[in-house]
Amino acid sequence: DRHQLGTRSSLRFGHAFTKWWDAHYKARPDYFAVPPTGETQRGERGVKLCTSNPAVIEQVIADWRAAGRPASWNVCPNDGIGFCTCERCRSLDAGGPFPAEIVWAPAGRVDLSDRHVIFQNAILARMKAERPDTRLCAFAYGAYRNPPTNLRVESGTVLEFVHGYQARKEWQGWSDLGVKLALRPNWLHSGANAPYLTLHQVGDFLTFARKHGMVQHRFDSLHGYWATQGPNYYLIARLTSRPDLTVDDVIAEYTSAFGPAAPAIRRWIHYWQNYSDKLAITLAAGGEVPVDSN
Repeated sequence: DRHQLGTRSSLRFGHAFTKWWDAHYKARPDYFAVPPTGETQRGERGVKLCTSNPAVIEQVIADWRAAGRPASWNVCPNDGIGFCTCERCRSLDAGGPFPAEIVWAPAGRVDLSDRHVIFQNAILARMKAERPDTRLCAFAYGAYRNPPTNLRVESGTVLEFVHGYQARKEWQGWSDLGVKLALRPNWLHSGANAPYLTLHQVGDFLTFARKHGMVQHRFDSLHGYWATQGPNYYLIARLTSRPDLTVDDVIAEYTSAFGPAAPAIRRWIHYWQNYSDKLAITLAAGGEVPVDSN
């Protein structure tokens, strides 16, 4: 409220199936991801679905109808590991089928984008048959953050893009498929509460995304480390309201608030920007995405 940030969008994102385990497991255990031999279904809020099961698609459609067929519907997968390892799901993965143990906990070793795109396409096509202006909200995140190579994406798909700030090729790949993109990075998790300042990387990607079809953005997570992360927070807010500014413009504006101490604060920011570049901390992007220290 204080920064007058908000949204006029009807698009809703976030892990969409956190209540499904309690609502459906007893009657329909087939809705949920099949674990590999020796593993136990994780259940609860982080449970994944068997996205190749037609009954799961029918349940999503039924929930949408019960809600009054709204113009946008959220199907973002739940967080964490535990992807379905049934033969049907694994047969949909590009380059697969992969070993069940790797699919269950991908850790960047396999790409599961195809199965998610196929699932989303099937849902959205059904919804558009009943309401042509429907938009489907989903994630490009973790093991399914990269665009598929040989699949079309149903028109009306809107993805929140959770990736590194060097992933311009991946952003462009989704955009070329006709996907509307919302930027939703985990960059503010990096460096904990230290003065981890990757201002030019963040600002340059935000500017790039705006120029290449970004429909909105939502940064996770504003932890409130104002003493050390203040320049990051200020940069995002200012480039949102003043896209004509450069990163250096924003740094100059931020440091001017310190009056006679402004030169010292600029030196402090410059030092920590250089130090942060050398650290090469992995980004919290749903998988290991190293910063290029070169």
